[in-house]
Amino acid sequence: MVHVLRAGQDAYSSVIGSNFKNDSTLHLTPVTVVISKYGIVVQPLSSISPQNSGLNETHRLYVEGANLRLQGFQNAKTALETNNRELIQKASLTLNMGRMKIEEWGNKIKELGAK
Repeated sequence: MVHVLRAGQDAYSSVIGSNFKNDSTLHLTPVTVVISKYGIVVQPLSSISPQNSGLNETHRLYVEGANLRLQGFQNAKTALETNNRELIQKASLTLNMGRMKIEEWGNKIKELGAK
């Protein structure tokens, strides 16, 4: 599942920042690639409930991060369709919060692996 989410993120990264080409490409990528990939994974991911309490807490971080990322991508899509700059800023903040949760998840996984 992680590789599907990573592919979605890579697709988005390929059209933002210094990789930006035009609004049409920026809009098409979230619609066709990112949102569909995240949508496929987030629901089943949410239904996983590890028995180990530490692992369950760590898993919850990943689920929260993935949900925030999906919400951010959906907001970005709507913002581009409506040319809403405030929603673009909200999407960016939400995407960043999701990224931070997933980074926190990665750190916790490393800690659990070291035990």
